[in-house]
Amino acid sequence: MVVNENLEKAVLKETTRYLIENDPSFKILCDGEQEFGEGILKGLSKILIDKDFKIRIHFSSIISYGYDFNEKSDEGNHSKAIYNKAVKNTKTYGGKPNMETLIGDKVIDDRFGWYLTRIG
Repeated sequence: MVVNENLEKAVLKETTRYLIENDPSFKILCDGEQEFGEGILKGLSKILIDKDFKIRIHFSSIISYGYDFNEKSDEGNHSKAIYNKAVKNTKTYGGKPNMETLIGDKVIDDRFGWYLTRIG
């Protein structure tokens, strides 16, 4: 079980929505159904960072990040500032060799920051 279930749900929902809209193989795999897709994503992905304020989920060549703006980092920093800096840096430096490429980002309900990258 993850530390912040609401953050995990928001990230899985947004990542699944993106994959259904942009990845024909994933859309076929889940019959284009959001809830079924979320289950597939949760079952086949690996969570590598799991904290109150941040989650990072790996699925194939996709990395999905989520930040809960109601939580602070371990060092006491506001997670919204960390999210904004991470998105800015990924936009600036991404897409170069051995770097992640930003393929989507969004603020959800003024509470969660989400962004999606692809490796390769």
